[in-house]
Amino acid sequence: MSLLRCLRACPHSRFWTRSALSPVGLRAACPPSTEPPHPSLATPLPGLSSATFPHRGLATLPEAAATLLTSIHGLLPGDPSWAATLVTSAALLRCASAPLAVAQARAAAAASAAAPELARITAVVRRSPGSLPQKWLTYRRLRRVALASAGTSPLRLAPWHLAVQIPGFVGLSLGARALALRGEPGWATGGWADSWRDLTAADASGTLPAINALLILGMLQRGALAGRQGGGDAAGAAVAGSGGVPQAAAAAVATPPDAKKKMDVWTAWRQLLDSGALRVGAQGMTILLFPAVAGLPAGVVLLWVANATFGVGQTALLTTAAGRQLTGVAAIASAARAAQGPPVLKTLDAAVGDVYAQLKYVNDVVLPRFAAAPPGEATRARIEAAVKAERARGRIGINLRALLRKDPGSGKPYVAVAVEDRKGHV
Repeated sequence: MSLLRCLRACPHSRFWTRSALSPVGLRAACPPSTEPPHPSLATPLPGLSSATFPHRGLATLPEAAATLLTSIHGLLPGDPSWAATLVTSAALLRCASAPLAVAQARAAAAASAAAPELARITAVVRRSPGSLPQKWLTYRRLRRVALASAGTSPLRLAPWHLAVQIPGFVGLSLGARALALRGEPGWATGGWADSWRDLTAADASGTLPAINALLILGMLQRGALAGRQGGGDAAGAAVAGSGGVPQAAAAAVATPPDAKKKMDVWTAWRQLLDSGALRVGAQGMTILLFPAVAGLPAGVVLLWVANATFGVGQTALLTTAAGRQLTGVAAIASAARAAQGPPVLKTLDAAVGDVYAQLKYVNDVVLPRFAAAPPGEATRARIEAAVKAERARGRIGINLRALLRKDPGSGKPYVAVAVEDRKGHV
């Protein structure tokens, strides 16, 4: 019986005393339920028992990851140590994300054909007036057109390998920590060195945390050097931040004369990305977090070291000459240098000039026919019909709409002709 039905069934006088408000008095005041218990709570489902779900406790990610590590440990041949299992798990995770990283590098090499045009687009958007959202939308659309001319797209340039690497790395780390905390058999003697033989305890010598910090700092510095080289020979056409412009190409664009006098959010953000301040901050955090990493179980840090080591190998595969030849990135970059994409800005200028020419035709030829007509809904409908007739004759190629507006100064109505996009917006 629900609490509401219980209160309705009890007499009101039973709830005016202090004793009646106590749990015992409340139970005494409410009559016992005569309804049978709910079948889903009283009896198990047919055909199911406690043995049907042997891992009912795997309700959390650490326990699920710990079970995965235990399964990998059982699949290894012979009698492997837990250190070998952790290294193998890190290698499997990198093998799962490596094809996506290679695909991104190949797409970035193809995008290097649009690098000069992307740099010019960045400079134009930087100098143009407007708010940050307007500049971002303008740059995003122009960038999409420039990348399409190079045979790629922003979707292909997205770091999809991180969508596999980061959750997998976090899950394996939580699983390793869960195994260390519960003292999984074999962890106390699963290490390879005397200083971290016990994988459940912290590395007393600090060797593993130091190696992990050095590997992370090396990868950050290597990425910065690859981005500074830029061009088609850079590591997969290193992309500066979220904008997608190679750093060397962006740096080659002349800064506007008024850049020092006028600083907006867009310019400040681009300069922050180009200056490498985010990389320096990441390196500083790596050093500051060293004491916290040194206090973790040695098995967790060993997993981090193995993951960072394979990460260095993956970076070398995408940046060295031999690795770029093996993955085909070098051939794509060479073809991109030979075939530069069409100039997007010149095409855009021609399209804008064509729109202005058609608007001038409407203003000089169509609107003078209705100069004597009083502004109103009837005149607006007649002008819009005339514009559609001109478009049907092929004299106008863009969608135009007649709108009835009011002069903000005088308040008088007038009819305006505006450009309509594909979604019907003006």
